[in-house]
Amino acid sequence: MDPAFSLATPPAPWMLVVIALIVAGSVADYGPRRGHHTMSRSARAGCFVLRMLGVGGVIAAVVGLSRPRMADEELLRRLVVIADNTRSMAVEDAGAPGETPALRSERAAEAWRDRADFEAWCARERLQLEVVPLDAVTKGAVFDPQAPFAAPAGLRSDLAGAIEAVWADSKVLPLAGVVVISDGLRRGDHDEVRHRLLEAGRRAEVPVSSVSAGGPVFKDAAVTSIRTGDFAFVENTLIVEVTVESVGLDGAEAVLELRMDTDLIERRPVQLSGDTATETIEFEFVPDKVGQFIFSARLSPLEREATHDNNEAIQVVKILRDRVRALHVAGRPDWDVRALRTMLRSDPNVELLSYYILRDFDDISRAVSNERMSLIPFPVDELFMEKLDTFDIIIMQNFDAQTHGRYLANIEDFVIGGGALIVIGGDLGLPTGDFRALGEILPIRAASPAPLVRAPFRPRVTEHTGTHPVTEWIDSSGWEQLPALEAYNEASFQPRSARQDTTFTELLRHPDATTSAGDPVTVLAVGLAGKGRTMVLTSPSTWRLGFSEQLDADSAGGRPFDRLWRSALRWLLQDESEERLSLEANDTRLAPGAPLTLRVEALSEEYAPKPDAEIEWSIRGLDDDLEIQTGTLTTGPDGAGILSLTAPESEGNFVATARFAPTSPRPDDAGETAAPVSERERPPTSARRVFRVTRASQELYPLDARLGSPHLRALARETKGAWHDLSETPNFPARVPLAPQGSRSVSRADMEPAWPSVWALILMLIGFCGEWLLRRRLGAT
Repeated sequence: MDPAFSLATPPAPWMLVVIALIVAGSVADYGPRRGHHTMSRSARAGCFVLRMLGVGGVIAAVVGLSRPRMADEELLRRLVVIADNTRSMAVEDAGAPGETPALRSERAAEAWRDRADFEAWCARERLQLEVVPLDAVTKGAVFDPQAPFAAPAGLRSDLAGAIEAVWADSKVLPLAGVVVISDGLRRGDHDEVRHRLLEAGRRAEVPVSSVSAGGPVFKDAAVTSIRTGDFAFVENTLIVEVTVESVGLDGAEAVLELRMDTDLIERRPVQLSGDTATETIEFEFVPDKVGQFIFSARLSPLEREATHDNNEAIQVVKILRDRVRALHVAGRPDWDVRALRTMLRSDPNVELLSYYILRDFDDISRAVSNERMSLIPFPVDELFMEKLDTFDIIIMQNFDAQTHGRYLANIEDFVIGGGALIVIGGDLGLPTGDFRALGEILPIRAASPAPLVRAPFRPRVTEHTGTHPVTEWIDSSGWEQLPALEAYNEASFQPRSARQDTTFTELLRHPDATTSAGDPVTVLAVGLAGKGRTMVLTSPSTWRLGFSEQLDADSAGGRPFDRLWRSALRWLLQDESEERLSLEANDTRLAPGAPLTLRVEALSEEYAPKPDAEIEWSIRGLDDDLEIQTGTLTTGPDGAGILSLTAPESEGNFVATARFAPTSPRPDDAGETAAPVSERERPPTSARRVFRVTRASQELYPLDARLGSPHLRALARETKGAWHDLSETPNFPARVPLAPQGSRSVSRADMEPAWPSVWALILMLIGFCGEWLLRRRLGAT
């Protein structure tokens, strides 16, 4: 068979068997050995030939022959032009000093318009010319093959990936060659970029010709990086390193600004020196608030810069609380006080200031002024008036609050403003109702005296114990595996107070004791009050949890005493991991109009997943505080919800905020509806995430074409392509090297039938019908 022809459908074995049986039967019917022939030899030969024609028609219809498409007007191979449509092509540079700078895209476009000789050569070589963009996936990028450099807006300069994609697409027509029109720039290690580019060129197995659109002379200054940790600590020195690179700006002076969100941290002059210079500027400052913030370093624009889009770099940093300042005051020393003080002092994240109140006002009044005393007066004015706002948490353990009652109003303001308060029972304070002034923010009925009862007991869990962060470590068996406590104050739980910005939760209660009013005795209760949090523990004997019989089994998670108090501190100090509402974004840096996905997770006041929670969300500009988008979201059965949005079209810093939708005002004890809670008084049930929208990308670092041209030259040399520099010769090349003809096999998709299928049908009809008519005419059966 002619090697130019091939079987369209290779015959199956059963087809060969059927054909062989038909031929054998025909030989038997018309062969010379049959003794009772009624037809002459010439008649038998005619019938045999006609039957074989019919069989041949069947074979042609089922199997068929195919041949390559060889029409003269059809192009046999592809020549692909990869046009760089990324943002670095919108940069001005020049081919030599003194020349007028021009955009790289305009330089490439002018050469592409003068491509008539090139297209004529492609036609003579029977080449199908295709023009593809370097970045075909950028949202909003418009690409016109007739004007491929009209809108250089792409964000990905993956030239190696583009060459691999062109080679992988060469299935219908073989690839004859590739032409790359680019500045050759891609951010990353230069050796790694070149290695990957050359590997892609070698795998293509065709010459890759390079047309360099970048010029070696240009001016630009860029902030290439801003470096600091992903997180830092409040009230601790944070070091931020900013790297500035400049080209062709020797002697110029710029101003570098460092900001945290919109707040200016420092402004510093930067002297640029040398034709190509890199300088690292170090900033130091002390953050004074916690949260997630955008740190931005921006260089002031300079005259005749190639672009201003690379004058800023950003990094999102999370500021965390470092050391917690705790004020611990106790009425007298005991084992419980000692255990708690020891635990707090052993924690490197806690700065503890602790006092025993061993001298009351009566002792001070009886003291002789010149008498030497080993005990100092309790600095109550300094702590509860002057320095109160310097603490994060106040712990009053078995504390005689009546003696210092005039300061309790300050403590209430401290909690409402965001502080934390722990009240621990004993024979002082709670038994005499000393905390009645704090009754609106404490989760117990503080106005009622709660005498101390010394009797061992094991607390009973409530429906909220297993889900609340303070007590979730207690397993399903409750307190049965833990040591018994030895005393408790007869205080009862307060479900709500007159303040509308409070929420109280009971976590542990006495198994059977009641107060004088008949209410169950609460052991542990917590509350939200304004922006702060409170906790009341009515048993002064949690130190016994440090001597658990299950200490070995519990040691992996710590002693029960440590687990209780560390969990309580995390929750009271509003550690982010303990918040009831969390918000996450899919990225902190987005292009305008890019997909923005926000995930919200809501927990109930008992810290269980909160289904059907109504969440209000908004996106605002950090720079101008304008609201961009807003709406509501209802969580699913798992307490989570997904928002699929698009980033704002304008560039800038933005903050996404989610919060529980306000509920209707609840009636007070008199049945009257209270006024809605003001925004400032709401509990901390909101979450925020910051992100940046910018068109700038890695595409704008670096911009010096002298770094990209060597990559393109090496690619052409490695693949035996041609090298052309438009900054030296502005005309488009008239021809480029091609792969040898026939160097790649023709795929089956390039084949066509050797004859139309209707001819096979006609052949079958002639053969079988002709045999039937001939036999009938000769009278054969």
